[in-house]
Amino acid sequence: MNQAQSMVGRWLGTYAYTDAEFGALRVGFEIVIRESVRDGKVERFTGTVTDDPAYGMPDPGTIRGARIASELFFVKQMPVSHVSDHEGRSLKLSSCAREAGFELEVEPTHPPIVYEGEITPHGEATGTWIIEADPYVSASGFSLDSEVSRGTWQMRREGKT
Repeated sequence: MNQAQSMVGRWLGTYAYTDAEFGALRVGFEIVIRESVRDGKVERFTGTVTDDPAYGMPDPGTIRGARIASELFFVKQMPVSHVSDHEGRSLKLSSCAREAGFELEVEPTHPPIVYEGEITPHGEATGTWIIEADPYVSASGFSLDSEVSRGTWQMRREGKT
């Protein structure tokens, strides 16, 4: 991918946790970037993301980010907060609350997931992601402490070999 080529298109990738609890689990995702605006050397883009529903978050989310030369930054925002069980499966936060005997008034949104990395001229990108600790407390008294989650990711523009 030359530096003048837009990020617009379909990208397929995987992400993994660096937490040893999840071992070698890699979760597939698809990003579709629909809009891109170039301002000098900065390309800003927006789109949608869909995780593999077996281990990722089943509801589609949004992507907004920027590329400066080979540096790539984007934020993944998922509409519903999920937590991972000990096998890496994604569970709604409201389901965890229900198991603890609480009903949540609203379905909380997931904390932002920040991705940073590098993109090659061949349309391949790799990097790291982070979810900052985001403790949750509901009006009904349910609380869930969270820790920082980190991992790695990779993606490739669809059609590249």
